[in-house]
Amino acid sequence: QSTWGNMRAMCRDVWEYLDGLAKRSATRCKEGTSRRFIRNLCAIYGDEPTAEALTARALALKDYFAARYAGERNTPQVETLKGACREFEADTLWGILGWECNEIWHARLNFYTADIFNEEPDMERDVRPVLKYMEEVAPDIVTVALDPEASGPD
Repeated sequence: QSTWGNMRAMCRDVWEYLDGLAKRSATRCKEGTSRRFIRNLCAIYGDEPTAEALTARALALKDYFAARYAGERNTPQVETLKGACREFEADTLWGILGWECNEIWHARLNFYTADIFNEEPDMERDVRPVLKYMEEVAPDIVTVALDPEASGPD
């Protein structure tokens, strides 16, 4: 589960996007995506949700990415922002199937990094918290992200 933001508002972002899909409205899809992106920017960077602050952050990120090459290590904030974007994609996928955001847990496991050589998962740090969560929730469905670039842990 994302640890920031208002869960109801985060669900609304997903439903705005999905309503846009159903109505074939690119504007509504963009609104849902944009709302979530703004929410993530504010949470990750501590920005105020004002036009001035968000414009400054967007320009700073534009400059940041222009100065990077593909595959270069990013700052922790950029890695978190990229992960939050992937989480929104997963939320919308599950939303299509009728699941709400508060029914989805994004684990953000520590062994998923942008490093070329990832450290091995650790039993106490990585496995036990997931096991504890699985025992508490007893989920009906469990999914995991695939690593298309094969850069994650084996």
